[in-house]
Amino acid sequence: MPTITPNYRRIEQATDPEFLRAVREQTLAAGFRIDSCIASTKLYLRLIDAEWGLVGMPLTVRACALNRPMAKLFRQHNHNPEQRKVLRCGRKAGGRFVIVGDRKPVQDGERFWPGHLVAVIVTSRRWTLVDLTIDQAHRPDRDLLLHEPIAMDVPEPWVKGAGGLVVVENFRGSSVSYEAFPDDRSYQDTPAWTDPLEVVFNGREL
Repeated sequence: MPTITPNYRRIEQATDPEFLRAVREQTLAAGFRIDSCIASTKLYLRLIDAEWGLVGMPLTVRACALNRPMAKLFRQHNHNPEQRKVLRCGRKAGGRFVIVGDRKPVQDGERFWPGHLVAVIVTSRRWTLVDLTIDQAHRPDRDLLLHEPIAMDVPEPWVKGAGGLVVVENFRGSSVSYEAFPDDRSYQDTPAWTDPLEVVFNGREL
């Protein structure tokens, strides 16, 4: 039986589904948009530091949410979201997908950030991704059932830019693949990152 270290206990608390749901509900109640990945990640990183002294980092990713038929096809093709033939076949089989953070160039005058930001909790032995805003890909009409935050352990080399995808599947068959872009820190230039937070969580101003 593995030894449960203090860090392990704190990570389990910081990624508890009930806690993550509470944080998400609080951000929405505070007026955050459903796609407020930057402000939500910033809030979460401050919160886990204040509550448990956990060290976290923001990470730019591209997320591809797949419904059950599309996820099945992508498993057969090594989860490669760039294979157009797979996408065409998947659509014919009822497959649907949503890309969050496509990182396409922003046109002049557009104010949104084209990436997707998640938090990564960092310890000496464990790297844990937390995506508070994946519910922006929730599409019940497309059988994409992603109404709750995601937390999962990920390989350190992936976080540091080794490439490839990490994939999480939820209990209703939808899956999300993540591609990391650790060198993309353009979120730091957005008001969502630079503006002060005005959120109170459990009586604590963050």
